[in-house]
Amino acid sequence: MINPIDSLGVLDSIEIKNSMSKQKEFEEILDEAVDKKDDEGLKQTCKDLESVMVSMVIKNMRATVPKDGLYGDSLGTDVFTSMLDEEYAKEISDAGGFGLADILYKQLSNK
Repeated sequence: MINPIDSLGVLDSIEIKNSMSKQKEFEEILDEAVDKKDDEGLKQTCKDLESVMVSMVIKNMRATVPKDGLYGDSLGTDVFTSMLDEEYAKEISDAGGFGLADILYKQLSNK
């Protein structure tokens, strides 16, 4: 049977594996914050989740822009762009983002 991750490009495969590990990590942190009634930890975890979602939006937006020849098309450029997008997402989330973190926090803090 063909492994769908192996048929992807190197960067896509790495991103999928990182996302899966981040998801498991997020679930563990979230459960711990809810169990211990750690409001600051819960707020930060909600911001982190919003940051991941904003990063996905930015990545999909960037995919719609045609590549130009100015910077070349290399693995290094792709890695740098991916890292830059993640930092943009963190900054957007820290600045208030889409409001998703607040909604998640309100919902999860009621448990």
